[in-house]
Amino acid sequence: MRRFAIPVISMFISLLAMPVASALAQGGPIQIEIGQTVSGQLTESTPEILYTFQGTAGVAVDITMIYDMDSDPENYLDTYLILRGPDGSVLAENDDAIGATDSAIMNFTLPATGTYTIVATSFTAAHGYGADDGYFLLSLYEATPRQTLSMGQSITVEMHGGADVIVDLDLEAGTLYRLSATVLGDSLLDPYLRVLDQDGSIVAEDDDSGEGLSPLIDPLVVSRDGIYEARISRFASSSESDGEIEISLQASEATIMQPGREYSVESTISMETFRFLFQGAEMDWEVNISTDKPLRYTLSILAIPSPEAVEAAEAEGESLEVEEIFEATIMYSWQTNLLLHLPVDGFYLVRIDAGGWEWEWMDGRGCTITVSNRPVVVEEY
Repeated sequence: MRRFAIPVISMFISLLAMPVASALAQGGPIQIEIGQTVSGQLTESTPEILYTFQGTAGVAVDITMIYDMDSDPENYLDTYLILRGPDGSVLAENDDAIGATDSAIMNFTLPATGTYTIVATSFTAAHGYGADDGYFLLSLYEATPRQTLSMGQSITVEMHGGADVIVDLDLEAGTLYRLSATVLGDSLLDPYLRVLDQDGSIVAEDDDSGEGLSPLIDPLVVSRDGIYEARISRFASSSESDGEIEISLQASEATIMQPGREYSVESTISMETFRFLFQGAEMDWEVNISTDKPLRYTLSILAIPSPEAVEAAEAEGESLEVEEIFEATIMYSWQTNLLLHLPVDGFYLVRIDAGGWEWEWMDGRGCTITVSNRPVVVEEY
């Protein structure tokens, strides 16, 4: 009897130990609370990590998973998110909702009350291509209801977990707006602002034209009435900094340049963006830019059709969109003279992204940029 009892007991102990060892190897499910951000690491031996949370039916949540470059700048991680319901079924999954490689399941309404499971993994592991090594940040927050801004309104939103903040803008064609996204307090957030039309095309974008690292678009002008999307993302998606941002839609403070007059600005740092706006008709036009130092900059000109031009085109079965009609990098030039044919009646936005000047020319001062424009009149004989 003793000879048979020992192996049977040993086998029984082995069978009990197997699932425990497996759970320990995978790290086991980790509990996460709504409103929390946690860090994790994927390895070849741990290609996925499970997180569980208690959810209530009808509550909408945001889940984000971003590569933590600050903790691990060498091992690039393409994240992948899966959300499973209380019954184990897959409710949602995402690969690249944030930037090119970070994942997010946004504004997802939980269908039932119970325990939900978040699977944090990599794109390669999720698709059976092997495991990826790398650190990540996983955030779980209750979703913020999407809001709409009209002229003269401001709201304060919280940015957390690497997820984009999206606000709708109620814009009128031909009206000049000033759209700002100002970082509040001592946060280290570096937001990037884009405005998208109904087709998802970018109408305007900016990084640091506002105070500090805050973006500012002034003027913002569109060719069609409607609801546009202001999307605020992190310039560096791996940053751990959370914080509050005030989004404000006000009347533009930009000056519309008059033909033949000169307008000057002072560039005081090596990276700045300047915008000049003028109204033009469909004809040849001259734009002149001069500097008092050999400045390096990128010059672009955007055509924004007038509402009347849009309506006339639609009546003929055609469409007019905001279009870039000129773009070039100017290398340490004192003078740039452009002769353009303006394709449509409307506003024209001259954007100068100053990239630096020759420091030996500075003499402790900045660089003065002067811009002028005028229609080209051809005299007939």
